[in-house]
Amino acid sequence: MDGLQAEREQGITIDVAYRYFSTEKRKFIIADTPGHEQYTRNMATGASTCDLAILLIDGAQGRARPDRRHSFISTLLGIKHWW
Repeated sequence: MDGLQAEREQGITIDVAYRYFSTEKRKFIIADTPGHEQYTRNMATGASTCDLAILLIDGAQGRARPDRRHSFISTLLGIKHWW
C-alpha cells in the first residue's frame, strides 16, 4: 500500500494511505498508517477516524516501544476494538 517512492525505497510507511471497499451490507475504509517512531503524528492522524485497529508486529523483531506508543495513542483516541 506504500504509494510514495520514498516509502518504497525505505520499506516503511511514511504517510497515511486509504483504501476503500464495500460489501452488500457495509462500506469499509482501511487506513495504512506508519509504524515508525518518527511518523507517529501521521499514525495519529490516520487513527483518529478509526473504529477498529489492527496492530501488525514484526515476528522477527517482536514488540517495540513504538508499538506500545501506538496502542496508547489509539486508546486515547477512543478506539475500543483491537485485533
